[in-house]
Amino acid sequence: MRAFRYRLQSALRRAERAEQARQIELSQAEERARRAGQRLARLRRSVTCVMARFREIVERGAGGQGPGMAGDELLPYGRELARVEALLAQAQEWQRDLESKVEAARQRVMEAMQERKMLERHREILAERHTKAERAKESKRLDDVANMRFALRDPEGPFPFRVRGAGGGREPEAGGQI
Repeated sequence: MRAFRYRLQSALRRAERAEQARQIELSQAEERARRAGQRLARLRRSVTCVMARFREIVERGAGGQGPGMAGDELLPYGRELARVEALLAQAQEWQRDLESKVEAARQRVMEAMQERKMLERHREILAERHTKAERAKESKRLDDVANMRFALRDPEGPFPFRVRGAGGGREPEAGGQI
């Protein structure tokens, strides 16, 4: 039996390499998003701490429980809070951007995977056809050999009647019935 050779094997290899490259890109994008998420969580904790400190200072001053701070003295805390909140908003925007990049990378991995699977399925179908055709050839060859051997063994043939002319009428041999 002749061996099967897939003519698009190089395209299949390219598709496999492309899929691996897309998977690496996806894992890198996921890692960047994970690290950005950790930074965002740290920044949120910082905002919470600054807010708590700011409330504490305002409450101490407003309630008369201590020296408190005047409006001018609260101004640096307000500015720091505004700066940290702006950083938080920027970090959240970056996080959303990274998540969209992760989703795009995931989509590219799925497309590369579909292309590879399509080529693999194509190869499987062609291999099945090849195997079927080779089996059919081998079966025909064996049938021909068997017919030749049988014909050489019994020149009269296996049928108990002869075929008469073009009319197709059959005539039984020596007392046989049709």
